[in-house]
Amino acid sequence: MASHTIEFKALLAQFIENCQQTGHYNSPEQQAILIEMLNLVKANPEERHAFVDCFVDIVNDPNLGMAWIVVLFCMRELQWPEVREAIANFIASRREISDRVWRHMLTAYEKDREWRFRGHFTYHDQREPAAPAKTGWFARLLRKKERQ
Repeated sequence: MASHTIEFKALLAQFIENCQQTGHYNSPEQQAILIEMLNLVKANPEERHAFVDCFVDIVNDPNLGMAWIVVLFCMRELQWPEVREAIANFIASRREISDRVWRHMLTAYEKDREWRFRGHFTYHDQREPAAPAKTGWFARLLRKKERQ
């Protein structure tokens, strides 16, 4: 096991422990851990295969707890198809458990529309454009009501 994956797993354990203690996944302290994990992965492209295995291990754990947030956060930027495939395969093979969390992870790959989790993470909120201005009859109706 590469030393960077050991560091990744230590950060993952720290993130999960903090989530359990505080009940929060998106506090500034937690986001700092997520950013550190993402930067670690990006800084070591030669270890991509090992990091893919780390993410896939998280995805394939039916008792993943808050670890899914790490996949959600990192895959929003990394967009690794191997991890997306693992998520889709897990959903397809595990009909007996709720797949809501895994479906949330898949939203990280939806770059063609505003991401529902964008506002949860300052890091992504600052890097992604805001939703396009609404147009059409409904938007005009809302603007008219605002002026009244």
